[in-house]
Amino acid sequence: LAPGASRVEEYAATMLRGDLKRDFRVPAEIVRSAEGSARPTLLAGTLETYPELAKLAGDAVKSALEKLPKREAYIIQSVGDAEAPRVLVVGSDPAGAMYGCFTLSQLFTKKDGALRLPWPLYVEDYPVLKTRGYPWHVRKPERLDQMARWRMNAWTYKQFYPPTHPPAEG
Repeated sequence: LAPGASRVEEYAATMLRGDLKRDFRVPAEIVRSAEGSARPTLLAGTLETYPELAKLAGDAVKSALEKLPKREAYIIQSVGDAEAPRVLVVGSDPAGAMYGCFTLSQLFTKKDGALRLPWPLYVEDYPVLKTRGYPWHVRKPERLDQMARWRMNAWTYKQFYPPTHPPAEG
């Protein structure tokens, strides 16, 4: 994560780390810089807030991102080699970086005891609908997590009054 990552980017990194631990029993740490690291590394964020990500992404990713919609779009790309593999999640905005992390989480598999990703990896995606939501009475925070994973960005709330409890008049 970038040193000045937004709360949305922090949330995405935390959820991805939780997915890796829960689904694959792989401990993952969130770091602020991958420079000089020989370990497999994921860098996620926006080009504007994460200079290291912008440097690794290169002009091709920057150019491709400019052609995508400005809201909630992302590119996932593998760079490097077997010695120092890197996966970049480049969002057009923090929400795009979050959705990219959720997509990346779905791409992981485990084979022969090792965590795997398709390699080389390149994914470009963006929402077709500007507003995606569900009329839902959300009582539990985990439901909001599920809505985020489903790439929903809105929900409608309707107060429910049982027939024995009409709303107060006044």
